[in-house]
Amino acid sequence: MAFKVTSWVPEDKDLLAALGRIAVLHGHLEYCLRATFKTVTGRDIGTSLRETQLKRFRELRCQIKEETQRRIGDRDAVDKLVKLLDRSRSATDERNKLLHGFWCERDGAPMDTHRGREEAAEHRASSSSNDSGTERLGQRTRSSGG
Repeated sequence: MAFKVTSWVPEDKDLLAALGRIAVLHGHLEYCLRATFKTVTGRDIGTSLRETQLKRFRELRCQIKEETQRRIGDRDAVDKLVKLLDRSRSATDERNKLLHGFWCERDGAPMDTHRGREEAAEHRASSSSNDSGTERLGQRTRSSGG
C-alpha cells in the first residue's frame, strides 16, 4: 500500500486553530490514559510514563482494560472504565480523521476511513473563513470537552 501526501496545507487561521486545538486536546487524552495506567497498575508516575512512552493508544487501552479486569473486583467500576476507554478510542478515531484525513491518500484515492478530505475540499472551495467546514471542526473541538 502506497501513501501519497498532497502538498495542500490550509491557510485559514480558524481552521488551523481548530486543528491545533484538536491536537492539543488529544495530547491531554494521551496523558490521561498514561496516568490511568499508573493508577490501575499501582506504579509510580515516573515508571508509568516511561513504560507507556512509546505505546500506541490501542495497546495502552487494551492493557488498561486487562489490568482493570484483573485487579478490580467491582464490575460496575470496570464497566464504567471500559466505557470511558471506548470513548477515548472514538475520540482518537475522530482526531485521526480530522488531522490526517485532509491530506492522506492510499493508492491515489482518499483513505476510506477518513472523511476529512472531503471537508477540506469544501473548505478550499469557500472563500469565507466562517464556512461550514471550519464551523464543524470548531463544534467537534468544543464538544470534546475542551
